Amino acid sequence: MREAQDSAPASPAFQVETHGLDVIGDAERKGTPQALFWPGSAPPFA
Repeated sequence: MREAQDSAPASPAFQVETHGLDVIGDAERKGTPQALFWPGSAPPFA
């Protein structure tokens, strides 16, 4: 059986979210209204 290795993720995309439902401070916000509009306006695909 192999043991799990404690290595850092290669990309921030693979990190575990640490905030959950907490309020995100202004310094940590990365999205702009223009960038966030398109995913929110996409039609729902089920």
